[in-house]
Amino acid sequence: MLAIPRRWTIMAALAGLVAAAGGTAAFGQGEPARPAGEAEKPVALKKYILGATYCNQCHTHPENYQGIKSPLLCRMLEGSIWTQNDKHKLASKALTGDRGRAMGDRLGIDVSESRACISCHGIIKDEGVDSSFFDDPVADGVTCVACHGAFDEWAKQHTTPNKPDWRKLTRQQKQDRFGMTDLWDPVTRGQKCVSCHIGSPEEEKVVTHAMYAAGHPPLSGIEVATFSDAQPRHWQYLREKKDEIQKNLGVNITKPKREQTELVAVSGIVALGEVMRLFSAQAAGDGLVKAPETHWPDFARFDCSGCHHDLQVPPNWRQQTRGFSGGYGRPMIPTWPAVLVQLGITVAYPDVQKDAGKREESNRLLDQKVDAFFTATKGRPYGDPKPAAEAASELADWAESVAKVLRDGVKDPTKTVVDGPMAIRLLHQLCDMAQSNTLDYDASRQIAWAFRAIYNESHQINPREIPDPAIPQILDAIDKQFTIALPGAGKQEEILKTLMLRLKSLAEFDPVTFQSQFAALRSRLPSIQFAPAYPAFRGALRYPPS
Repeated sequence: MLAIPRRWTIMAALAGLVAAAGGTAAFGQGEPARPAGEAEKPVALKKYILGATYCNQCHTHPENYQGIKSPLLCRMLEGSIWTQNDKHKLASKALTGDRGRAMGDRLGIDVSESRACISCHGIIKDEGVDSSFFDDPVADGVTCVACHGAFDEWAKQHTTPNKPDWRKLTRQQKQDRFGMTDLWDPVTRGQKCVSCHIGSPEEEKVVTHAMYAAGHPPLSGIEVATFSDAQPRHWQYLREKKDEIQKNLGVNITKPKREQTELVAVSGIVALGEVMRLFSAQAAGDGLVKAPETHWPDFARFDCSGCHHDLQVPPNWRQQTRGFSGGYGRPMIPTWPAVLVQLGITVAYPDVQKDAGKREESNRLLDQKVDAFFTATKGRPYGDPKPAAEAASELADWAESVAKVLRDGVKDPTKTVVDGPMAIRLLHQLCDMAQSNTLDYDASRQIAWAFRAIYNESHQINPREIPDPAIPQILDAIDKQFTIALPGAGKQEEILKTLMLRLKSLAEFDPVTFQSQFAALRSRLPSIQFAPAYPAFRGALRYPPS
């Protein structure tokens, strides 16, 4: 058991009192957000940084809550899963290891102190912010409050058993008034994940080409449902919770909410938006990052493999197939952030007939803004910074507008937007994307991740929905051949130990074989009663509209 500092023991004692008394209410039942249009006044929140050990006083001791009559929303073992298995706990140690120190020497900075590094690898402790319960930043890494909200108000409120008013608050109120991030909202969750795994100029989270050159592992693409499972998840989806909890939340138990599929749909939209927001900020700000100093163009915003790939005899697929826009010899924008965008549009406007016009208009705007972005970036090598920044910002704004529609549709736990037929429809779209385009490794990986996440959730909810037993076998074959799965998933294994495997898979990737395997997957899917009215891969950054 963790050694608990004396000043923290009050929390554990409090938990024991709840159990002994047979407490009658669940903590923060996660009620739906308040109705649309109900404004919440902004509140000045007090920054407050807590370490995992503080949270673990309760969240590693499920035995203390066995006597509670009403079930708790969470299992009280979240801290144990995070401490023992989650790679986020190791994030700060990467800065103090041999690779981190070598990078610091090359960059001329102390990576263990630089905001440019700590912003993603830990928690920034600004002057005047209370961090008295944050004893060991290196040991904690990206700790609980990095995602759940580093604010005093909610951290204290949610631990007190005699605060019925807290439990009556909606999730939106808990977020707006107290700073407890509503991670049940898939858009909020997706944005939180990509803020580090892609970057966020507002939060000073920017990986530069100088950092890559100094030894930072290249960031892969991210599909949020897959990455969440690989952490591994320390939380449950609604359908996994006890029936009593689901009833308390108003969940339709007979028609479970498909939260993983919703996350897949959200991933494409938030990823594209964040990539464009980051591109815009760096193009407009001459590189933006000052320690280490960076100027535009920053090659980290372009496709690494566009330059870093082998030239072979006979020519490989990259040399044979020119499936992208732009002048010869110029760096390209990565393809992977755009491949799942169509899934987001489909879920945002789900009705096949009634929403057809909205989908068409959304795609028209997407094509228009992608075309404007390419016009700005093709004018000269690396693009003209000002118009490129403006075009990227407009594309990010488009993604944000779709994300808002998605949020309004999927945020409420009592509503089911994605059902079985919708899941099958999305799987068909993924097969369209894989077969209709020659994609690189990272883009193909997005499609494979998304397919497996949607398929697995469908199979768990209703095995008869997609009954063909060959589908998981084909997915396993794809994974074995191309190393699609995240290496070391669910294990606290340093990424450097698996990096060479990923780079080898990237270099040896064969898109033709990948396409044939997805053709086999499509032949195994149940048929759908309609054909998508819009090409499944419109708007992808390497395939602008003609």
